Amino acid sequence: MARTLSAEVLAGVNRELRKAKRYPLRVPVTFCWEDEGGILQEAQGTTLDISDRGLFVISDLLPQVGTHLEVDVYLPSVRGEPKSVRLRGEGKVVRATKKGPESGFGAEVALQTEISGGSVFGTGGLIN
Repeated sequence: MARTLSAEVLAGVNRELRKAKRYPLRVPVTFCWEDEGGILQEAQGTTLDISDRGLFVISDLLPQVGTHLEVDVYLPSVRGEPKSVRLRGEGKVVRATKKGPESGFGAEVALQTEISGGSVFGTGGLIN
């Protein structure tokens, strides 16, 4: 006898498991890490999305899962403001995906906001 799944079970399969809301944002990012040989690596990419817990970076060069890294995310100025805004942080790579133009990695990163004058604010200001 074939068994069918209830609507509740099917709905649970597709429910959102993320703990933080992600915001689609494609902006430049640079990141660096030490490879297995202890050599400092640096690369660039573009964010796919960002949250207060981390980000997903599209890049050809992917650090390994579990790797500690530092990131700099460059936000565009708003309303003609001459000041530039950069999000800086460090964390670790939690997943990596290699699939054509969307190859990239997800990282848990604690971000801080830095305005061109060097002021640093917690993540509560810009991305929440």
